[in-house]
Amino acid sequence: MMPDSKHIVVAANPFGFGPVGNAIPILGELVLRFSHRTDVCVHFVGSEKCQGIIPDFGRVKRTYLDERDENKLVKFLQGLSGTIIVIGVQNRFIINAGIFDGCKTMFVDVLAWMWRNIPDSHLVADDIFWMQFPGISEKLEFYPDVSERIHIVSGIYDTGNRKSRTVSEDILFCLGGGFNPLRDGTQSNYLSLAFAVLGMSKLSEANVSITSGNDAADFLRKLPNRPVAWNISTFSHDEMIDKLSVARYLLSVGGQSSTMEAILSNVPVIFFIPSNLSQALLQKKFASEIGMDDILWWKKFLTPLLVNIEYSSEKDFMECLEKISGEILSNPEILINLTSSFDMMLNRLLVDENYLADLQSIGKQIGSSGASQMTDVIETFLYPVVSFGVGYDE
Repeated sequence: MMPDSKHIVVAANPFGFGPVGNAIPILGELVLRFSHRTDVCVHFVGSEKCQGIIPDFGRVKRTYLDERDENKLVKFLQGLSGTIIVIGVQNRFIINAGIFDGCKTMFVDVLAWMWRNIPDSHLVADDIFWMQFPGISEKLEFYPDVSERIHIVSGIYDTGNRKSRTVSEDILFCLGGGFNPLRDGTQSNYLSLAFAVLGMSKLSEANVSITSGNDAADFLRKLPNRPVAWNISTFSHDEMIDKLSVARYLLSVGGQSSTMEAILSNVPVIFFIPSNLSQALLQKKFASEIGMDDILWWKKFLTPLLVNIEYSSEKDFMECLEKISGEILSNPEILINLTSSFDMMLNRLLVDENYLADLQSIGKQIGSSGASQMTDVIETFLYPVVSFGVGYDE
């Protein structure tokens, strides 16, 4: 690196694959934009859970460490010299470490649309990025003290730059990473319920690719009576995009990245029982936006999950989900009725052109160029235009 070297350090939060999925297009855009710059080094720091699905960008320097340990993050940053920008994709720990070390800080709050009140820790960075979900501009009015530091950008998603796709009969079921910092182990009751509903449904004989994190995938493989045509895997992000490009449709629990990547790639999306709070709220928001509450086909069987959901916490939601899932599994009649509701919804929505068009409309509103817009801000900071008067900008 040159004496005036510049370091851009990206860290995500290991809450499933979601925040890492948003970090991937940011890393890709940074590599593309600064490929001709010998003074810029792009870093991605994080544990195996975050590193596991990151593509090989070539010019991204990876460092394996606990992305939630501020002391380790500070030590890493102090080992760099020159100008340092830290980017936390739903990761407040790298922001705190960056502030401590005097770095330029940028926080990407991919759930800004979800929060009833934005957490204070999400508003301390030098620059804050929110994606332009429906209603986000109105939310900005409640934060006048920091509004000048908030950038509303398009969606930060990777669609593989495909303008067309070849459709197969394969169905992609994205269960998300299946891990998060708020609980240990797998959601065994939830995963068993998802497996049971799918296995009793019309999809029992379909070609279904189920993707999740390693632990969840291992758990599912050990469950009995798995249909021969089902494939259970942990895909890298590139593999996920490739599978998505040929899928007949995506069966989504409501994970933001996979859902938006599908919509933006013109892949139909059918929602399944959510595994956490943010997924449930995404489904609820989409149902509200398109005026079709029926997409929440599971809600009458899991009613306690939706009671005061806006005031719930992720941990409480998942504990409640595990309890209810266990109760349904022990009641064959409810399980049959839940599966029947899924089949009826599937039959109807897959031929409902208005539903599919409404999802596409949301996708167009949110967009996918947010990583490029973020990089504009970064580039302006690193290489500001010096003004010498009218007509003399260099």
